[in-house]
Amino acid sequence: MKKNKRFPLFLLAAAVLMIIVFLSFKLSARNPRCPTDLNRDGITNDQDLLLFNASYNTECNTFFKKCPTDFNRDGLINSADLRILIGNMGKSCE
Repeated sequence: MKKNKRFPLFLLAAAVLMIIVFLSFKLSARNPRCPTDLNRDGITNDQDLLLFNASYNTECNTFFKKCPTDFNRDGLINSADLRILIGNMGKSCE
């Protein structure tokens, strides 16, 4: 009797996919009252600007990739998002 080796690979692939989905939602979670507070310290400040700069000028249009720095949800992290961040500088999230 020949064993089917695809079944365990299918389970492994499903587990990896579940982990990727979980992490993408966990890492992209942000405070809905203060979406520009990227490091979740309660205020939009220069630290959030540094985090934003790491993803500046990139696209964000894949199903699994969540983009906390795409504030206007247009699929691009660009000057429009930067203007939103700068407009919220110094604002408290509480």
